[in-house]
Amino acid sequence: MGGEASKRWRRGLDAWTVPDHILANAPEPPYALPMEPLRRRAESALRQDLSSSARRAVEALPERGVVLDVGVGFGAGSLPLARHAGHIIGIDRSRDVLDEFAKLATAAGVQVD
Repeated sequence: MGGEASKRWRRGLDAWTVPDHILANAPEPPYALPMEPLRRRAESALRQDLSSSARRAVEALPERGVVLDVGVGFGAGSLPLARHAGHIIGIDRSRDVLDEFAKLATAAGVQVD
């Protein structure tokens, strides 16, 4: 199923690959995101009114329910739900990002994993 589409997708992703000789000479990894803008965005999301997608999530969320946020970053998408969720599970590839997410979530009064 989708064999040709999958091959085109793979070729497209491969075309974006940074060559090894450039990676070896880069002063820092090109795939890392700066932390401060992520933190500011999450803190801002906590102060603002719920977005339309967050309002819809609250409607679907059982009282004190569990939210799964894949690619959580600092939690800008899920932390606004903290007043309604009993627990937020954040998944991200960076331990540093997850640690910062946990700090913000704890301050928002929600249990996290």
